Amino acid sequence: MQYREYAPAKPLDRYINCFWSLEPEAGSAAAACDRSVPDGSLEFVLHLAEPMLRQAPGGEFRREGRAVLIGQTTLPYVIAPGGQARLLGMRCFPHTGFLFVDGPVLPYNDQSVDLEAILPRAARLPFERIANAPDISEAVRVLEHWCLKRLAARPVTTADRRFAYACVRILRGLGMPCISSISRDSGIGTRQLERLFRSRAGIPPKLFARIIRFQHALGHLDRGSGLAALAQRTGHFDQAHFIREFRRFAGVTPREFGREQHPWTRHFAEPGNRSYLYNSV
Repeated sequence: MQYREYAPAKPLDRYINCFWSLEPEAGSAAAACDRSVPDGSLEFVLHLAEPMLRQAPGGEFRREGRAVLIGQTTLPYVIAPGGQARLLGMRCFPHTGFLFVDGPVLPYNDQSVDLEAILPRAARLPFERIANAPDISEAVRVLEHWCLKRLAARPVTTADRRFAYACVRILRGLGMPCISSISRDSGIGTRQLERLFRSRAGIPPKLFARIIRFQHALGHLDRGSGLAALAQRTGHFDQAHFIREFRRFAGVTPREFGREQHPWTRHFAEPGNRSYLYNSV
């Protein structure tokens, strides 16, 4: 699969990390199953050809809708191609994805939700215009126009700004800052901060910080550091604690994950790519 990234136009670059596309390359083999892992953000994915298959908790694979919100992920899951895959995605920052969705995002945790089912009719995504665009660049422009309309209909509040401040503090601190000090500096209590996170990120701030530490470790997993050194670098008590946390979010140990092939998710965990969230905040 050929992966490309598209920088959002201003002022969308304050809300969207990047747009991305995955398209088949001529003569390439079909992509295999892959393991998708938590990264702390919401994502919008449009299947411009055959939708992907996502493994449900019971083990069976279910076909996704043609335009979906990937809710906050707290557990790993398996994805597989459902046929000829051609995808366009919108990768939000952890502190901005909720602005494109009406209401709290907590109900969408660990789900792939059809956008037509959760957005009001007036805010429906112009899927056909996007799917029938002559190229991906034009499809991105149509999607950007929809994003601007959504933001205009959802002014940013003081609570939103406090949530964003806390999110960015955790991101820049790679998941290691003290939550109580962030709460104090935000000018709100810890319980109010937790409510803001649950409604806008779908998870409490401490779980968000743990996911950010996991993502930081994932980005450095193949750089030759031993597990003990990586555990220390990412703020874990010791190597055993690091392995437990990694297994919690990846479903396997760091060594097992490193031996697997990741034809889809490697694009989003590669520190050199714009879509790796923690390069961009």
